[in-house]
Amino acid sequence: MYQFDLKRFRKEKRLTQDGLGAMVGYSRASLSNFESGRQPITDSFLDKLNEVFGIDVEEYKSYNRISIVNEDEDEEYTKTYWKTKYYNLLEKYNACLEEKDTLSRKLLNESKQKE
Repeated sequence: MYQFDLKRFRKEKRLTQDGLGAMVGYSRASLSNFESGRQPITDSFLDKLNEVFGIDVEEYKSYNRISIVNEDEDEEYTKTYWKTKYYNLLEKYNACLEEKDTLSRKLLNESKQKE
């Protein structure tokens, strides 16, 4: 069984349950049930998120999926989740290296101009 992290999505958008509900045509109670896991999130709800926010719902779902591995509800993040996290961190690291390189060149050029 997989669960879409709706609460995280909503908080990232800085919306209340009422606010998101008004945007996608669902009640606050429905959103509360989705977020708590009392009611499974439907494909039609995800399609509505795609329609309203213009996001790739399939990509967002795979990033936020949590696999329930046993009856005790121990959670294991999927390979897709960790792969996404790894590539995001790698991109940030590469961006930092590029910025460091740019700043180093700039400092070197400024020191040469002063001489």
